Amino acid sequence: MQESALREIVSLRRYMRVLSSLPQVATMLGLLGTVFGMIKTFQSVAAMGESLGKTEALAEGIYEAWAATAAGLVVAVPVLVAYHFLMGKIDSRVAEMDVVMEDWLEESRDQSAASTATPPINGRVLSHSTETLAPTVSPVSA
Repeated sequence: MQESALREIVSLRRYMRVLSSLPQVATMLGLLGTVFGMIKTFQSVAAMGESLGKTEALAEGIYEAWAATAAGLVVAVPVLVAYHFLMGKIDSRVAEMDVVMEDWLEESRDQSAASTATPPINGRVLSHSTETLAPTVSPVSA
């Protein structure tokens, strides 16, 4: 029964590893875009001899950097929320399976104990001791 439960848990969590890695990947891609945007900004500054007062040349690279960061976070935050929501659902299912399994085992033990008890005979329950059934004979008075 435990092996079956473990197989079911593995089945429920099958794609959760991929889902859990998506927020990190999205954040890293956003950071990578930020780095590329900043590189572009510094390249444009280096290409211009006089960059003082040329904000429009810098704005394009900074815009690219912040857009990449925002895009990474726009993907990462909802996926992270969805991951934790789904893991909560899976954990509640696992807890539910545990309760059902415990109830079933308890019921099985009770039924097993009831089936091994000695049935009552003539209104008396015999124990498993040395007590035997002997016909009760009342002495006959003469």
